[in-house]
Order: sequence, then structure tokens, then C-alpha cells
Amino acid sequence: VSIDFVHIGEDVPVMVKIGSEQAKAVLKAGFNKIEMLVPKELSRQERMAEIKIGTNTALKKKFTLEPVRPWEIYLVQHTHTDIGYTRPQTEILAEHLRYIDHALDFCDQTDSYPDDAKFRWTCETAWSVREYLRSRPQSQIDRLLKRIREGRIEATGMFLNYSEIIDEGALVAQTKTLQMLKNMGINVTTAMQNDVNGIAWCMVDYYDHTDVRYLTMGLHAHRAQKPFDKPTAFWWKSPAGNRLLAYRSEHYQHANALSLTTGQQDVFRNNLSQYLDGLEKNGYPYDKISLQFSGYVTDNAPPSTTACDIIRDWNDKYEWPKLRSALVREFMWYLDEQHAKDLPEHQVAWPDWWTDGVGSAANETKTARQAHAQLSMVTALMSLAKIQAIKLPPEMNHEVEKIYDNLLFYDEHTHGAAESVTDPLAQNTVNQWGMKAAYAWEANKQVHILEEKILAFLEPTMPACNQSTIAVYNTLNWPRTGMVELFIQYSVIPEGAVFTILDAENLVVPAQCIEQRMEGAYYNLWVQNIPPLGYKTLKIILGQPPAPEPAINLSFPLENDFYRIEIDTKKGVISQVFDKELNVNLLDEADSLTMGQTIYEQLSNRHDLERLTNTTRDTVYRPLQLSRSVLQSLLIVDQKPGNIYHSIFLKGELPVCADARGVSVEIRLYHFKKMITL
Repeated sequence: VSIDFVHIGEDVPVMVKIGSEQAKAVLKAGFNKIEMLVPKELSRQERMAEIKIGTNTALKKKFTLEPVRPWEIYLVQHTHTDIGYTRPQTEILAEHLRYIDHALDFCDQTDSYPDDAKFRWTCETAWSVREYLRSRPQSQIDRLLKRIREGRIEATGMFLNYSEIIDEGALVAQTKTLQMLKNMGINVTTAMQNDVNGIAWCMVDYYDHTDVRYLTMGLHAHRAQKPFDKPTAFWWKSPAGNRLLAYRSEHYQHANALSLTTGQQDVFRNNLSQYLDGLEKNGYPYDKISLQFSGYVTDNAPPSTTACDIIRDWNDKYEWPKLRSALVREFMWYLDEQHAKDLPEHQVAWPDWWTDGVGSAANETKTARQAHAQLSMVTALMSLAKIQAIKLPPEMNHEVEKIYDNLLFYDEHTHGAAESVTDPLAQNTVNQWGMKAAYAWEANKQVHILEEKILAFLEPTMPACNQSTIAVYNTLNWPRTGMVELFIQYSVIPEGAVFTILDAENLVVPAQCIEQRMEGAYYNLWVQNIPPLGYKTLKIILGQPPAPEPAINLSFPLENDFYRIEIDTKKGVISQVFDKELNVNLLDEADSLTMGQTIYEQLSNRHDLERLTNTTRDTVYRPLQLSRSVLQSLLIVDQKPGNIYHSIFLKGELPVCADARGVSVEIRLYHFKKMITL
């Protein structure tokens, strides 16, 4: 048994550990009656100290005198924005706005507290502040602006917490909120991303044109694993040479994990002491540290003043470590002012490694990615129209913003409700995913409508023609050659008609029908040398036979000028992809799995995936119990030659697929480019 206590006086604090007998006497006498007489010198050596307990005979204790580290703990309260995880989006989105209302009230309630204990609130996402400014009465907006100016509430620079599927255009778009906030007198200096352990490298350059100088990243370590033994700070440098001061912190509710908000101050004291001991042992270099927490332990948690009372009482009772209710930027200020020159510089990408939810929704993720690409193309077309002095309706810019909002909400990192794994048919699971998927589909629908609008404004700039034409735009700034997919109505190319497509130089454009519908067909075209930031016109010539299809060996192995492909029908796999240019098989023949292999995985303990333990240090899950099936009895059922690619169609069986159709696989081997698609 040992007891720690501090002597506060003219000298700096010291810590003394005494044995069990003395501890019993100390506990019996009470802390207020302890006097400790120690020499003033703070050299690291053994000393004799006299400890007087009440009127008892003085005890003599030999101890090693060490200076106490003047710890200061910045406690940053926020709510983790995990939209739809704890409750459906319809409820959570509104809750985050109400939380700012509560935060303003809590600021009022704690105005009389000591400064370190006053309620402070960090708005984790810029989205919540933007929507608050758009939706609240002016009186509430004025209250918010006042508290932001005072340093009691902070707006941060990430619109939402993003998964890795967000593209560069959307990352640019999400910074536009910073301009809106700046126009309201809110200067944002810190970007804050939690639960996602990385962000695209381009953000360093995008923030260089704003007031954002700092980035904090609240770790997710439940399944992602914790890659460090202490929080780290560094300069994050882009390839262009721009820098952000970055802080890779503990879990975004680490102070909750230390029992800050439980009301059990002795438990929190012990946990905090152990945590700080661990930091010192692991070589943490600073006397201050920033720990995030929420009103209680859950995502989307409301604010609370519980911590304010705890901080006030703690600082009255203990000289160290000091606790402070802080904004997220305060620790970054400390690093910048005291340690900026000493911090390492890393010119590296910082990708996330665990937000795998996007892979569980392949169709919606594909749709969102296509909408991202299409929106970049549409905005480039709008720029081309502006260059040509074409007056566009002002609402088109608002439509772009709405599409980006939908994409940003799909790219937001929450792909499932809390019970999605353990209860996939629960009402909250179904509702959450229905609304999440709707963001992708709505963006896809809106961007196609916007594309049609801008093309209608560009069409008059094209030369008139007395025959059916196709205009293919290249919205990038280099010449491009590649495949275009488009729908052509039967009124343009009648069903079954003989036709060919020519470019402006009367060169044949290879065309391949991929799907027929009631009113027309989808075609792939292989278009060459489309000029940068321009377009190429193609002519449809009815009655003229197309060019003969490129010759290809229809027996096996299947090959063209680039590749030779072999298929093992017994194992149901592609066994070889031989690159003729490199003279090597691209597949690892020793691997148990191979390219394009279909794997069906079933969990037998789906409902037992909850954590076994969740301590401040480690999280342990039950081991997965699963079975895997692969394609069996693979058959080559068809081959289809074409002007752009040759297709081979395979069919296989899976034990879990009762449908007689089984699983179909198409392999496309391209004629004009070193490319294979599955």
C-alpha cells in the first residue's frame, strides 16, 4: 500500500510515496493534518523528510526527491458527428443543431465559474455551424457569434468526417463553408476529423488558402488498431511545400474512457495518474496534452456541464495536474508557440486504414464515385460556357452546391447503424441505410439533370450539321483517347441497322453495342485524340457497314497483342494473365486465391460480434467464426467478339446460390489499350 500526496508551499510540488503503516496513519489522521518538511533543493537524490501527522510523533521517511511534472490537461468537449449511427438521420441531424442551443445555455450557466472550469464547446463539423447560421433566429445567431468571439465555442474546418471515397473536387467544395463563416466574422484555424484515421494529402494545399493552420485527428482504434504508444505532433507537408501543424491524438472520447464524466473522481484520478505515468514512460515530450470527451460515452452525445463541476472541484483540491475546459485549438496554439521549431516534418500521404463500410455498399459507392466524376465534368463545362460568354442561370451554381451536399453526406464516414452487424433487419438498420443510400442516388439523379442543362447552353456553339452527330467533350487539360458509353435512340440508329461512325478526319470510330432497350441501345465508342478542354464531333453514317472486327484467337488460351489469358475451369479461376510486354505472368501461382475470384463468406456468430473488453488501452473482439465458398464447376458459356473488346462469359456455382443461373462472370480483353476488365 502506498499513498501519494503533495507539499504546496514556497517550493515546487514534490511527490512522496510512504509505506503501509505510515499510510494507515495518514488516512486515519486526514489529509488536512499532514505537514511535510523537505529540503528546498530539488536535486535528484535521497533525502530524509519528517512527516508530522496531527499531534502524533513525527515519522521519518527516506525518499528520492524528484521535481513533479507540471501537467496541464486540456479537456475538449464535443459531440462526435456520426450521422445515423445511434439514431436515424432525420433525428440526428436536427439534434446537432439543438446541441449548439444547449452549448449556449451552458456557457451562460457557467459564466461565474473559474476560467479553467467554464463550459467550452468545440463544434466538430463545419456543417453543424453552417446549418445553425441558416436556420436559427438572429438572436440565437448573435449569441453564437458572441461566444465564438469570447473563445467559449469554436467552429472547425472539416465539413464532416470523411471516408476515403471522397474526391478532390468535393474536398475543395467542403472548404467553401469556411468562406461563409469568415463572412460572418468567424475565423476557423483548426480542422478536426475524428473516427477516421487519415485524410487526403491534397487537404494540406487546400487549407493553405484559408485561415486553417492546424489539423487534429481523433483516433479510432476499436477495429483499426492503435498504431502508436503516445499521441504525436508533427508538421504535415504537401508535395507543393505547404504545411499544417498536425496532432494525432488518442480516441475522440479518451477522457470519457478515463471516467471523467462518471462522477467518480477517485476513479478518474487513478486512471488519469496511470495514463500520465504511461506517457512519461513512453517519452511523451510535452507538459500539456489534449484529450477529447463527450457529454457521455456515445457518438452524437449531447453537451453536458458535468465536466465543468469536476474541473472546478479538482483544481480546488489538487495543485497538479491542472485541468482545463478547452477548445480544440488551444493545445495547437501551445504546440505552435512552444514547440513548433522542434516538431518533425513529414512529407507523406496520410490515408485512412479502416473505414471499410463503403465496401459493403458496392453499388451505391460506385454510383457516388460516378456522380463525383460527372460533377467535375459538369462544372468544367460550366467554366467553358463562361469562357464563351454564355450567360447561365444563377441557380445552376446552387444546384452544384446541392449535389455536393448529397455527395458529402454519402462520403461521410457512417456506413451503418450501431446494430447493422448484429441485427441487419432491425428498423434502425433499414432506415439508416435507406437514407444513406438516398444521398448517392439523389446526387446521381441531380447531376444528370444538370449535365443536360449545361449541354443545352453549349449546343448553339457547335457548327450546324444536316446529319446525326455525336459531340464528345474532354473536360480535362490534356488530349484524351478512351471509351465513351452513351445511349442512342432507335430514331437515330434503327434497330438492326447497318451503320458506321466517323470522326472529323473520316476515320472510323469503333463502336460496340452493349445493351438493347425498348427505345434504343447503349453503345461503347472508342474515341481518339479528343482535344483538351474541347470536343470532337462524330458523324453517324447509316447504311455503311462498320469496319471489320479485329482478329482474335477464339480458342484457349485467349490472347491479343497485350495479354494471354488461361482459365482453370476445374478450380473456377483465372489461372494466368501473361503480360507479353513484360514477359511475365501477373498472377501469383502460389497464392490460394487469384484475380477475379468470387468468394462468398458467411458468419456463424454474427450476433456475437460485440467487444469482449473495452479498456482505455485495449479492445478485444470475439474471434470470427466463418465459412467461405468459391466458384465451382466453372464453364465457358459464350464468347462475343467486338470492335473494342472481346468478351468471354463464364458461369459457376456457389453452394449458397440456389438459383439455377448461378454466378456469371464477363472478362473483357481490349484491342486498343493494355486493359482487362471483369
